[in-house]
Amino acid sequence: MDFTAAPPRLTDVALPERRFLPGDAHAPHLPDPLPLAPLVTPDQWRDCPAYLYGCDLYNHGYWWESHELWELIWRAAAGDPEYETLRHFTQGLIQVAACAIKLEQRKARGLRKLLTSSENYLREVIERVGNAPYMGLRVHDWHASVRQYYSERFDPEAIAITAPHDAASFPYLQLSDD
Repeated sequence: MDFTAAPPRLTDVALPERRFLPGDAHAPHLPDPLPLAPLVTPDQWRDCPAYLYGCDLYNHGYWWESHELWELIWRAAAGDPEYETLRHFTQGLIQVAACAIKLEQRKARGLRKLLTSSENYLREVIERVGNAPYMGLRVHDWHASVRQYYSERFDPEAIAITAPHDAASFPYLQLSDD
């Protein structure tokens, strides 16, 4: 898949030389040290390097790697009720990134499970924030684009993948302060 349609990069951290897919013979590659994952409020999203780099990775097809960065945030927010929405949000991002991997690997059952899981997490966030931006993302709109994208590539009744990834309609993460 050609990622030239991806939105502009949010960081200047180099992308890995190649992307990792579970089952590959080569080891995954992430920068060392990893970008920081401080707990931030939703309006401070630009101050979380791990979140921003995770978005860059996701938008350029490094789905496993993006999941690893967002998991740092998810873990940092563990056990603090103040960050429950952030945990649901990052878990939703992680699950959608995993959906992209399953589609790439043509693993329909895993894709079905992850679509359902991501739907539940993102719905929780939408119930709390509506269509307002959360961490720079209009979650409601992005979630709709994720659902549309996968409905064109996956038949849940037949549990079958019907089309491959498409860069032109991929649900990129487009962040803004608006």
